[in-house]
Amino acid sequence: DRKHDLFVLVQYVKALTALDLSFDFHRRFHKRSRDVAASIHYWTILCVTGIHMRMDRLHNLPSCAETFRFKLLPKIDLLRSCYIAYLTDQREKIWKPDSRISRFIRCKWNAPDLEASCLDIICNKADAGRYANILVVILSEILHALGELRNTLDLGTALLEFSRETEKP
Repeated sequence: DRKHDLFVLVQYVKALTALDLSFDFHRRFHKRSRDVAASIHYWTILCVTGIHMRMDRLHNLPSCAETFRFKLLPKIDLLRSCYIAYLTDQREKIWKPDSRISRFIRCKWNAPDLEASCLDIICNKADAGRYANILVVILSEILHALGELRNTLDLGTALLEFSRETEKP
């Protein structure tokens, strides 16, 4: 379905936006916890490189969804884990998923038109702990959205297969 593929591509663009924020985080705060910051930088580079390499090779959009599922999601999850490790290492409080600030960031991130300028303003004024928490929320949203898209595709495929089987005499 073309709509599904469009949603996957929107998530691809959003993932690149989040990875740009991750590069900015590393540039600004890498001296605070060098080991964890090096891991953040490493996984950010791997995610960006993986996205670009896969998208350059793909000619059909349905396989784009598979790429996100098997190649990109584990890398994004590891990057998110690096931010959690950074927060733990710095003894910063990790925001609860249902907190007001987490909901605000999720709303901005999931807006129909990603308000990148709004996120840039929020992140530019943020200290290291706040910035890392913002990235944890954003990366969690990317993981959730791509997982839901995958589930929708699997359900649609199963329904199509069922309808084909019931039409056969």
